[in-house]
Amino acid sequence: MVFFQLRQWNVLFETDDWQSLLDECLSHEVDNIRSQAASALPAFFTQYYRLQSEVGEISNTVNAAKRDAVITMYTEQLAANNKTIRMGFSLALGKF
Repeated sequence: MVFFQLRQWNVLFETDDWQSLLDECLSHEVDNIRSQAASALPAFFTQYYRLQSEVGEISNTVNAAKRDAVITMYTEQLAANNKTIRMGFSLALGKF
């Protein structure tokens, strides 16, 4: 049981790292990098943010609470002073 919990923690840590990387790419100066990061979001959510039951079974349903938290964060970025940041996050919101 401890091994599973440790393994589960590692998955969550890696997911946060990937989420951070995608977020950074959304504000990148190169248009193609922003576009590719936004295009990766649907697959990322499908793979990493699925609901998990108490017994550890993973469903095919995306975790709506996590999705909504990310959408809220992305919406807040639309008020950024930097045009590139606004463009990247608005592009990402179009993928949800």
